[in-house]
Amino acid sequence: MKIPSLKYLIRKSKSSLIRFPFSLFVAILGTITAIYVIDFDYTNYTDYSNLYHLIMTCAIGLPMFLAITIFSERLEVTKILKFVIRSSGFIFLLFYFLSLPDVILDKNMVRFVIYLIGFNAIVSFSPFIGFKKHNAFWQFNKSLFLRLLLTALYAGVLYVGISLAILAVDKLFGVDIRGEWYLRLWVFIAGIFSVWFFISGIPKYFDKLEGVHIYPKGIKIFTQYILLPIVTVYAIILYAYFAKVLITRDWPVGWVVYLVSGYSFLGIFSFLLIYPIYNIQQNKGVRLFTKIFFYSVFPLLIMFFIAISKRISEYGFTENRIFILLTGIWLTFISLYLIITKYKKIRMVPVSIVIIAFLSVSGPWNVFKISKWNQKQRLENILIKNNILKDGKVVKTTKTIDTKDDVEICSLLTYLADMHGHKCLQSLFNQNLDTIFKADSVRYYTSYDGIKKLTEIMGIEYNTYMPYTDKIQCTFSCQYSDSDIPLQVSGYDYFLKYRSYCYNNVEKNNMDTTITNSYKLNDSSEIKFLLIPYEGKLSVLQNDTTINFKVFDLMNKLYKNKKDGNYGYYQADKKDMTIFLNSSDSSIKIVFTLLSGSIENNKFNILQEIQADVLVRNNE
Repeated sequence: MKIPSLKYLIRKSKSSLIRFPFSLFVAILGTITAIYVIDFDYTNYTDYSNLYHLIMTCAIGLPMFLAITIFSERLEVTKILKFVIRSSGFIFLLFYFLSLPDVILDKNMVRFVIYLIGFNAIVSFSPFIGFKKHNAFWQFNKSLFLRLLLTALYAGVLYVGISLAILAVDKLFGVDIRGEWYLRLWVFIAGIFSVWFFISGIPKYFDKLEGVHIYPKGIKIFTQYILLPIVTVYAIILYAYFAKVLITRDWPVGWVVYLVSGYSFLGIFSFLLIYPIYNIQQNKGVRLFTKIFFYSVFPLLIMFFIAISKRISEYGFTENRIFILLTGIWLTFISLYLIITKYKKIRMVPVSIVIIAFLSVSGPWNVFKISKWNQKQRLENILIKNNILKDGKVVKTTKTIDTKDDVEICSLLTYLADMHGHKCLQSLFNQNLDTIFKADSVRYYTSYDGIKKLTEIMGIEYNTYMPYTDKIQCTFSCQYSDSDIPLQVSGYDYFLKYRSYCYNNVEKNNMDTTITNSYKLNDSSEIKFLLIPYEGKLSVLQNDTTINFKVFDLMNKLYKNKKDGNYGYYQADKKDMTIFLNSSDSSIKIVFTLLSGSIENNKFNILQEIQADVLVRNNE
């Protein structure tokens, strides 16, 4: 293999710059911006939010300008018309940039990802709009696919090599090189080198590709001997599960949609890879696989739609569920289409993806409007059910509501605030939500504090730990309130730290499970702590004396007088988490620093974690 000269590389890079100037411009601009923001003080993140918007805009602009340039080359348009087309692309990017809010919500990220998928899919067929050459389409995308793999290999090797060189300079010469330089290096390689290298390998003479019949042996071996067996095994597993569903009448759960989707996408990807050899008579196995696969998808799609329908009927529409539903519709359509066209018109695969992608996030029917309306209706209904919503406004309830309703209200509030912003909840409250939801930084924006305040306004518990169960995870801590106050040890002989983690030690439904911790005090004496998590009973054994204490009594008392703390814990004063145990042999002071357990029917029913400082004095 001939190693390319430096002059050749420079000439190739220059030709790529001339051919794709706008794509490289947005790639370089986005990369420089990303490198710049690495050194940000994130406490002032909001002041620089436009730079993050610029990065997102450039990321979308890269595949968009690639598609525009390739399409223009295919049409052989004049320079003036090419300028007009590219200018329309800049106008779209400008509108997108200006549409981004200061605080990036989940829906903005979803739309960003969908745009990326859509514009990348357009690149795959942009030179073949109005140009029905199936082999040329496959050869073009084969070149893109192989170039992408080669780009990933080169970028990975280049990054590892330079990183090791930087590390060597750091360690051998004592040069203080900050870790951010490795991130800057990766951003530069991914944003500039990889893009430049990739686009330099994009085919140019599209009309000549129809006469190219090169089928890489590596793709054939990989597909026939690796991908197809995997798809076959996948199909056997799914059909075995389908048979189980039919026999037991235990209808499929939500996660089965991901398995069916994975099987379908993997099978379609395999078919696209073997497309050129499908019509070769000698490849009967490939032809048989193709026909069996596309027909095998339909029974699994029945299971797919049953599972997602159950999920939607129980919990309503969300963006994720609508996209899953659209995926099922697309799989049904593309399978039928390929069967009807005898597996020839594969260009419809990316074309249909683009249509669904852009329609799903645009117009009055977009997934965000549907989901917001549906989930807000569910929230209003459950608030009305619990007498929290009257005349369209939230009022504080004095009653304890059902745990499942509590969890669902908190989950709906969190979803609406994170996905659509707190302003969509304003119509339900008399209070100004802008003063409740304060975001000091976009990077660390969270609805947690705001949602907790809304639950206080409603008079309900903030509970999202164990969704749709009757149990609430509850933790008390005094570690973050007065933990800086030294613990007085005068008058005691021994100090020890007691820790009992019950998560992995409690046998399910074994009410007698006991967790033992032993501590040696001296050569002739030791102290043992026996904890029965399901009873909330703590026993302290020293010599022949046993002292029992009901931890649940303390936790129930703390729960009645709880107050908010940091990190999702309820705060408690140290004096309220301190107990004294006495016997004829010793006096024991236990300061609980953390107590965690599950609540059912407003009472603790299992202990999950205890942390405590223990002081022991021998009574002689």
